[in-house]
Amino acid sequence: MPWYDKKRKEWVADLRVGGKRYRQRGFSEKKIALLWEGQQRHNHELELVNLPTTNVTRIKNIVSTFLAYRKQYVKESTYRRNAILLKTWLNFFEFYHLDTTNDLDQNTWQKYRDWRKSQITVNGREPHNTTVNGELKIIGQCFGWAKKQKLVRVNPFEDVEYYKVKKEGIPRYLSLEEIKSIRDIAQKKAPDLYECFIVFISTGLRSGELCSLEVKDVDLQRKRIDLRPENTKSGYQRFIPLNGECLQIIDKHVRKAKENGQSFVFTTRNNTPYHGGNLYVRFKRIAKRAGIHDVTVHDLRRTYISQMIMQGVDPVKVMSIVGHQDWSTMKRYLALSPKYLSEDVDVLPY
Repeated sequence: MPWYDKKRKEWVADLRVGGKRYRQRGFSEKKIALLWEGQQRHNHELELVNLPTTNVTRIKNIVSTFLAYRKQYVKESTYRRNAILLKTWLNFFEFYHLDTTNDLDQNTWQKYRDWRKSQITVNGREPHNTTVNGELKIIGQCFGWAKKQKLVRVNPFEDVEYYKVKKEGIPRYLSLEEIKSIRDIAQKKAPDLYECFIVFISTGLRSGELCSLEVKDVDLQRKRIDLRPENTKSGYQRFIPLNGECLQIIDKHVRKAKENGQSFVFTTRNNTPYHGGNLYVRFKRIAKRAGIHDVTVHDLRRTYISQMIMQGVDPVKVMSIVGHQDWSTMKRYLALSPKYLSEDVDVLPY
């Protein structure tokens, strides 16, 4: 870990890994020293793997080394997504007994696309084209990096053809009537899910942000949630105001967590953090009971954004709360009701 030498007024990189110690002086900033340490960790990983610079290299070694490299230079959330996507590839390689790069060719990606589309997700459907495109992209990045590092001679995923993804129409959001229907059903059938539902439509949180919410992220005195950069998709800190029933729910769970010595705000009966996949399935089940079949947990975020705008809240303020960096992203979430759109037509002077 880097430390600051007050006498020399410089940062010192000081790292011990694999029984070896690496030290370097003269850094003007801590982040530069951290980058140097990350490079030494990466070099150490390469020494451990000891990959030959030929085409006959174990695929698992390439993937693990690439992930070790990514872990040093990307956000934790990005690294986790990369690891999940590459895990699907490893399952594919294992299924077809593809062990070394010598087993790969320029048609492997086509075989993967066909295999992936034959899989069934937790939603009971085949994977979305966008999901498969993301998996094709990450494996191309993995072998492109391996080629630059001279771990392989060719990248068999350079000329991948991605699926064409249709542009989405009007974003799905819940009307006030649909919100009431789901609230009534959830309150009777699943009180814990009801509380999560209220928090979702009152804050615009992503499911992953709610599941990873900790007691130290909640400022009850200021009535807000302070999301740390490592827990947000954009990597920037966010402040989310709380009020009404949502504030009462958060306050209740924070007090309960403190009494039980837990760090997470929302936990299961076994005192483990909520899982996004579990929330997804349970919410779909409750929505179906309410007669709503085409809504997901993420649509609650769209509902929050759309309802806030239709209630007259400044769009810039809404963007800041939900963590959107530009208007083009915001538009993909925004849906305005026909009634709202027709309200101001009478202001025209002609």
